[in-house]
Amino acid sequence: MKIKNIEYKKNIVLNLNELLKHKILSLILINPTYLSFNDLIYIRKNVISKKLNLFMIKNSLLKKSIVNTKFNFIEKYANGPNMILYFYEYNIIDYVKKIISFFKNKNLNNIKLIFVENRIFVESKIDYLHNLISFENSIKKIIFILNKISIINLLKIFNFIKKIKHEEEI
Repeated sequence: MKIKNIEYKKNIVLNLNELLKHKILSLILINPTYLSFNDLIYIRKNVISKKLNLFMIKNSLLKKSIVNTKFNFIEKYANGPNMILYFYEYNIIDYVKKIISFFKNKNLNNIKLIFVENRIFVESKIDYLHNLISFENSIKKIIFILNKISIINLLKIFNFIKKIKHEEEI
């Protein structure tokens, strides 16, 4: 029985290590304390959609899994219980913001770190991420501003033409 348990744990470490080395591009490390089963279901179904993978892991196994990966910095934050939300893509800001909002709405400070777009966010930097405008919304704002500028310029041109016509009549 103990041998099966050890093999099972080795398998977990090897599988996660391979994912961290070759597939996982972004992740969120969370302390799952005070999260109910319903909270986990909600996170999976409503907050994230299908782009998220959720992995609960013991502290010791996590520390073994991050060896020789770009995520070895996690060891500093991997105290206590750990839950990893990981993604196979970089552009996940909108999902990260939903997760941060979920925890803020529950008055929980459970997010240990966020690694997105090859940057580490901890503590107050997590709030910075929460307030960040998504790429899609940024583009929409730029287009809106450009349209507004164009309309204003067009109005100026019409006013200029109107003024010239008025002067010609006099």
